Parts: sequence; structure tokens; C-alpha cells
Amino acid sequence: MEYTRYDEPEKRKEAARSNFFETAAFCCGLISVFSCMVVMISFPVGALGITFALLSRTDSAPLKIKPKKALILSVIGMIGSLCIFIIMMAAVIKSYGGWDAFVSEYMNYYEQITGQSLDFTETLKIWMR
Repeated sequence: MEYTRYDEPEKRKEAARSNFFETAAFCCGLISVFSCMVVMISFPVGALGITFALLSRTDSAPLKIKPKKALILSVIGMIGSLCIFIIMMAAVIKSYGGWDAFVSEYMNYYEQITGQSLDFTETLKIWMR
């Protein structure tokens, strides 16, 4: 196969793009794993890591080792964050005796702090009209 001078820049661009997305995916995967306790960081960064890992593929080559690791790290970070969130919510609900008790306790606390009532029943009746 004969190469012309016009073939080389395309391959260089493709390799540079692949290297950038590999590095970005791996960084996002690490951040996702290390920020499992913060759901608001772990999920978006994990999703970006998965996206970057999939974008690092080229037509000529499938996923390399680094993007595969990044993909695994991103998924582990997101699943870990989801598990921690579920465990925390279960602990809160169990400690208050149920979701209704938790919400009423929160409403009482809010009313003590601000002096304003959080009665949503009137607001819901207005919206339902």
C-alpha cells in the first residue's frame, strides 16, 4: 500500500485525539472512584469518564488497555456512590422510623429555625386546580 503525504496528518490527528480522550477518561475514572462519598461529583465525572473512554476508540483499533481501565474505574465509582447513597438513605429512614416521620421532623426543625411553616398541602391544592 502506498502512502501519500496527505495520509499522515489524518493518522496523527486520530492518534492525538485518542491519546487525549484516554488520558481524560482515566483522570475522570480516578476522580469518580475517589469521590464516591459525594454523589453530585461522582456521577457526572463517572459519566464523562465513560464517554471519554468510548470516544477514545478509533476505526482501526478497539479500546486499548488505558481506556478499559478508565471505563471500569468510572463504573466502579458510580456504583459505589449509588450504594453509599442508598445505605445512607436507609439509615436515615430507619433512625426516624419512616419517611413520613423524617419529613415531619424536618418541617418542625425548619419552622423552629425560620419561623415559617412548610405546609405543602395548601400549595398542592392550589396546583391541583
